[in-house]
Amino acid sequence: MYNEVSQSDKLWKLLTIKDKNELDYLISNEKLLDSYGEKLTNLSRDKIYKEKIMWNETIERNLRRAEEYHSGLYDGEEKKQTEIVLNMHNDNLPIEQICKYTNLTTDEVQKIIDSQDK
Repeated sequence: MYNEVSQSDKLWKLLTIKDKNELDYLISNEKLLDSYGEKLTNLSRDKIYKEKIMWNETIERNLRRAEEYHSGLYDGEEKKQTEIVLNMHNDNLPIEQICKYTNLTTDEVQKIIDSQDK
């Protein structure tokens, strides 16, 4: 059954090995991977390799946090801008003046005003 699996599936299986038993099974059933088995085993024990993996995971986690933070800031700025536009509109300021002070286009201001009316 294993030998009927495509080469790309075998490679994916190799990249997603969970433990040494799975690696041994995979190697015993595939001559092509036999030469990589020892290299993978040694690599998994390599302290520097593990530190690089952990460092990369830390960087990725920090990048996700930064993106979430900036997304939250943008959402907050957008909410504040909407509040300002609506307050100016409720004080009967002309749309042109609202545009001037908020640096929004007429269409953007009108869209915010229309959303309040719904």
